[in-house]
Amino acid sequence: MIRVLALLLVLTLTACSNANLSSEQQRLKDFEPGVFQESDLSMYDDENKIEIRMGMSKDDVEAALGEPIETKDFIGVYVYPGIEVHYKENLVNGLLITDNTNNYKKFRTARGVKFGDSEEAVFNNYGLEEKQRSLGDSIRTVTYIVEKTTKGYEVRDSFNEALNKENVFSLSMNIDKNDGVGYIMIADYEFSTNPSGK
Repeated sequence: MIRVLALLLVLTLTACSNANLSSEQQRLKDFEPGVFQESDLSMYDDENKIEIRMGMSKDDVEAALGEPIETKDFIGVYVYPGIEVHYKENLVNGLLITDNTNNYKKFRTARGVKFGDSEEAVFNNYGLEEKQRSLGDSIRTVTYIVEKTTKGYEVRDSFNEALNKENVFSLSMNIDKNDGVGYIMIADYEFSTNPSGK
């Protein structure tokens, strides 16, 4: 009887503890740096409760965001308020946020990273990625490459290491040492390596 009461007390305290977390804190506690999952392939607008994810249909994106406000024809990207989307066969295969994106602070990654966040915030959320390259004295790109396998989403050191390119995705960010994150892209292998499709 005492064990049952002790178990109930632990469960009640855990439930109360979780109830005190904000929805963002609750979601973020499910992530572990260096371990990727399906939700990492999404961008979120918390204010409007919108999720745009890889593989989502163009119709569903436009039901959530409305008609695009612009199209960048040279790479086939549709611009919506706060996010840019690329489609392959009417399914999302690229999500971008750049400093040219209208209302670029509207969306964030599944782990809460958004424009202006520090390099430390990126590494605390995603883990340290050794595959980085410099874009000058103050900007560097950090890229995480993952492959969906029967074991889940496995981190790859390069695209060449992937067994099936159809199941490979990347998450890339440019981080300025003064201004923080200034570019975010989530994409499949095709859009990651050849965004123009030519």
